[in-house]
Amino acid sequence: EAGSFGFTPRLGNNLNADLRLRLDHYQHWGWQESYNLGLGYYIVPDKLKIKGSFASAFRIPSFTDLYYSDSANKGSPDLGIERSQQFSTGLEFKKDILILGAGGFLRHGMDLIDWTRPSSNDIWQATNLGKVDFRGLDFSLKISPSRDQAVLGIKQFAFSYNYISAKKKASGFLSKYALDILKHRYILSIHQNIFGLSLSWNMSYNERY
Repeated sequence: EAGSFGFTPRLGNNLNADLRLRLDHYQHWGWQESYNLGLGYYIVPDKLKIKGSFASAFRIPSFTDLYYSDSANKGSPDLGIERSQQFSTGLEFKKDILILGAGGFLRHGMDLIDWTRPSSNDIWQATNLGKVDFRGLDFSLKISPSRDQAVLGIKQFAFSYNYISAKKKASGFLSKYALDILKHRYILSIHQNIFGLSLSWNMSYNERY
């Protein structure tokens, strides 16, 4: 069973909100809720916007997390629910064909589900990690020229950069998934119409810890 509710009221000429709530019911876990509360305010009408949001989410263990077992991996039927809370804020600037964005976030993870082991000689064991804090920054640039301004048929040029760091409260183990994150990520996208064809070019560079 699941149900969701959301609305985006406009609280004035320059202030808007985004409010969303979801409820899920599980036979074993009961009712679980997730939500997002967001606000946006135009410092300069239709040009410069400041925004922020607070969200809560969860993830129940999968069948694999609970029961899978082989010579190198062992599930755990005693796993609990993974939960997280995230606060994010940022700025967005729009002018003519240009959109610029920058922001940051802090995500507090509790009981993260992961596969861990004390050393490379041990098997992977499904477990709840405890508390892990993620911090991140992002930057984005998007240019969408008009048909008269387009060069080589390019209708949109986009670039984005993301940085993430993680700080775990516990130590002395190897992580298989949850802490295997991208420290730096650069993405370049180009969309163009040329010779009657619509083409999309996407390039990325990723650097892990």
